[in-house]
Amino acid sequence: MPYHGTSIEKGAPADTSDSPQWFVVALETIGGAATYLWENMQAGDSGIMMPDKMQPEMRYAWDDFRLGRIDLDSVRVRAGLALPVLSTRAGT
Repeated sequence: MPYHGTSIEKGAPADTSDSPQWFVVALETIGGAATYLWENMQAGDSGIMMPDKMQPEMRYAWDDFRLGRIDLDSVRVRAGLALPVLSTRAGT
């Protein structure tokens, strides 16, 4: 995502939110990021997780992670173990 890590300058109100130039830059940055997200969502690349559409193996891992039962490394291990089954199921 081209806006990852982009921020709007921080500082005193006179240099930031009270400044017309700061406001223009802020709106351009936010507008650009929103447009990027909207266009990608419309193209089907939402970046939004849809657990109800996940394969069962990944849904179980997601639920366990979400509930704090496992950590991110455990999710990676489970994904690696599930990959052959998921690939076969997908026909790849």
